[in-house]
Amino acid sequence: MVVIPSSEEQRETKFNSFPFPLKLFVISMALSSSISGIYDIFTKYGQLPSFLFLFSLLAILKITTILHENIHKKTYNLCTGNSGKIYYSWTKHSYFMPDKDCPASLYKIDLLSPLALTFLHGVLACLLIYLFPSVFVRDLMLCSLALNFLGSMSDLYAFYKLKGFDNSWMVTYNIEHIIIYKKA
Repeated sequence: MVVIPSSEEQRETKFNSFPFPLKLFVISMALSSSISGIYDIFTKYGQLPSFLFLFSLLAILKITTILHENIHKKTYNLCTGNSGKIYYSWTKHSYFMPDKDCPASLYKIDLLSPLALTFLHGVLACLLIYLFPSVFVRDLMLCSLALNFLGSMSDLYAFYKLKGFDNSWMVTYNIEHIIIYKKA
C-alpha cells in the first residue's frame, strides 16, 4: 500500500522505514540462504571448508554493507550537496543518516542507488562462477548475492511507499520512521 496524502491540505505523512513483517521475511530468507549454503559445503567438503565459507560470507557481507552505505552517502551528497553520517554495526542494522531533509524525488534516487552495487555483485558472481566452477565458489557467490539483495529490501520498501510524492514534498529520515511533509 502506497502512502499518499488524502488531500492537498495534509501536510505530513509518516511510515515505518522497515516494518516487522518485512524484517521477518528478510531474516528468514537470509537464514535459509546461509544455512543451505553452509550445509551444502559441509556435506561436500567437511567442517573446515564450511567454516571458511561462513567466514568468507561474513567478510563479503561486511564489505558490501560498507559499500552500500557509502553509495547512499555519495549519492545524497551529489544530489543535494549535503552530507550525513554512516552508522556501522557488526550485529545490528547499518544505515546512513542524512544531515538535512531532502526533496522526495532526490531521496528516491538515493534509495535506488545501491542497486548498482547489487548489479555489479551479480556480474562478478557470474564471472567467478564461470572462471572457477566449484561448488564452494558457486554457493558463496549466490548466497552473498542473495543476502546483498535482501539488504536492499528496506530501501525498496521505502521507494515503493514514496512513489506518489514529487519534488514539492520533503523527506526526513530517522532509523525508525520516514516522515514526508509538504514544503512551506
